[in-house]
Amino acid sequence: MLSDRQKRILQAIVDDYVLTAEPIGSRTIARDHSLSLSSATIRNEMKDLEDLGYLEQPHTSAGRVPSDKGYRLYVDELMNPSDLPEYEIDSIEKMMEEKIVEMRQLLKRASLVLSRVTKYTSVAMDCTNTKEEPEVYLEGTANIFNHPEFCDVSRAREFLHVLDEKSLLYKILTSNIESSTINVQIGSENDIENIKTCSIVTATYEVGGILLGTVGVIGPTRMEYPRVISLMNHIKIKIKEMKRGDSTK
Repeated sequence: MLSDRQKRILQAIVDDYVLTAEPIGSRTIARDHSLSLSSATIRNEMKDLEDLGYLEQPHTSAGRVPSDKGYRLYVDELMNPSDLPEYEIDSIEKMMEEKIVEMRQLLKRASLVLSRVTKYTSVAMDCTNTKEEPEVYLEGTANIFNHPEFCDVSRAREFLHVLDEKSLLYKILTSNIESSTINVQIGSENDIENIKTCSIVTATYEVGGILLGTVGVIGPTRMEYPRVISLMNHIKIKIKEMKRGDSTK
């Protein structure tokens, strides 16, 4: 079990690494965060966090980066909720204010909004037509190239291969379809080999106990988890409001 001090250091490392994509050193943490700890103390704690599997040290750097285990603890216990700025909420409202009747159109719009606002790739699935195989929609495929993790051609090719396979996208979206909460799968937690360097955040949408569909965001494990989860929660509420409005007419 980690001490409070170790948790604060891990939280600071994840927050900084998400912003910079550069390994984080003890001096950076001591300088930029109000932890009241010396660089030497932080360095010793970082070594312990590495030994416990929460951090990794790239061989070319003296700094550390979070491991999948570190990200999991961050998502489950350490991250601070993200309040969406007013301009972002207004942007989402405008993009989703158009009158939409069919659920598939609503899900496609939600997927489009998520890809544009998060700058990650989004995928959605309509579950309202139970007589046919659910339709899968994809938005923001090229967004992955905005992230330095995918400058490697082979890694980018593996990711694009998954996006080309409808059966794999279906597997991604149905793995936690029974869950009513926002679900986060991080790196090696994913069953699909080619996206074990990615994180997937999914949300299932239902009204009155009826399953309508599911939407997911796919990006590097160095993801802005608080912001993505807040965005998905906001859109989830918006979809429920729109569908309830339709049912009362």
